[in-house]
Amino acid sequence: MPTGLPVATAELTERERKLLQRAPRGAVESDVRQVVRLAVAPVSVRFAVVAARTWREGLVKAGRFAPFCARAMLLPAAPSDLDDARVQAGFYGIGICVFSSGKLQMLAEPERYARRRHSSAQWWFAEEIYQQLTATGEELAAGG
Repeated sequence: MPTGLPVATAELTERERKLLQRAPRGAVESDVRQVVRLAVAPVSVRFAVVAARTWREGLVKAGRFAPFCARAMLLPAAPSDLDDARVQAGFYGIGICVFSSGKLQMLAEPERYARRRHSSAQWWFAEEIYQQLTATGEELAAGG
């Protein structure tokens, strides 16, 4: 369901109506005629950078984030076959960068991410990232 937009209850299946009855308090607003989703993901991930030893490994690692955000691989050095790496990474929309001499250098720009649909996997991803961020914040607050 879209966030903040009313959906007629009559347009929902019986299964969807039952699921909405079990929604946590504050997740939806409903009456006899319509329901409005109030819940939003706790975070929005815009970009993932994965470290990889080779650009082929980077394609696999960064490719895992394709349904969720823009992505790039961070390599220890520019590949000897840079043209091939750029073509392959460009096909999948993955950026290539290296960190050398204290500077981050983009060898290939990542494709902009455009969400095409909402899915439970995206919700799970956002929840996982949120848990990691809050755990990191708790460790930092505790001096860890």
